[in-house]
Amino acid sequence: MMSKENKNIITLTKTERQLLLYEIFTRFYKQDLETIFAVLPMKRRMLQRDVKDLIDAGLVSVEFSKEKQAYVSSEKPIAFRKDEKKPNRTKHLKMLSRLGTLMKRLYNEEIKYDEKYDRSKYISCRDVYDQLFPNENIRTRQRDFQTLCRIGYPIRYNRKIQYYEFYDNGVNRAEFGVFREDGRLKRELGVTDFEKQVIPWDVIEYPEYIDDDYEW
Repeated sequence: MMSKENKNIITLTKTERQLLLYEIFTRFYKQDLETIFAVLPMKRRMLQRDVKDLIDAGLVSVEFSKEKQAYVSSEKPIAFRKDEKKPNRTKHLKMLSRLGTLMKRLYNEEIKYDEKYDRSKYISCRDVYDQLFPNENIRTRQRDFQTLCRIGYPIRYNRKIQYYEFYDNGVNRAEFGVFREDGRLKRELGVTDFEKQVIPWDVIEYPEYIDDDYEW
């Protein structure tokens, strides 16, 4: 269940916390304990459990180096590992694997600003989702997009043009806006989110008014 306390502060779910840890492994320069705990102030035991889930979900292959006090690449192959004894954990691992895949592979095709927008011409993140997970239903997709939004990947549906506006993740984040309060990890929304894609809808809808001297 997603927990929301007010407009700007949320309590991270287990899945959201693990996805942010996954981002550290895939987009941060270092994965030492000091770096991890600086942006995700969790307990050491919780970190160990989360790393195991990421490994078993088939998202990373890492091991802890006592010498470096950091997680380093492992020679073991990346593979999904079903938990035969705990079916609920396997269900969680599948969801974690799906969301981690979206963080890595989801995209919007860049929309040209010199022609009138035509939905059929462009691949949106919705199309990519359906290609990656054709058996998932609309409600699952909506929940997945909502989860990504809560950890700083703004995805919004524009009803006017029936298109998903996406985020620009070209620059890596250095922090997540996460802090610890009353024994729980909470996150401030917006401040450390990835920026939204710049889509000049006014120009796209009326390309005949393009000014050659306009600076983007």
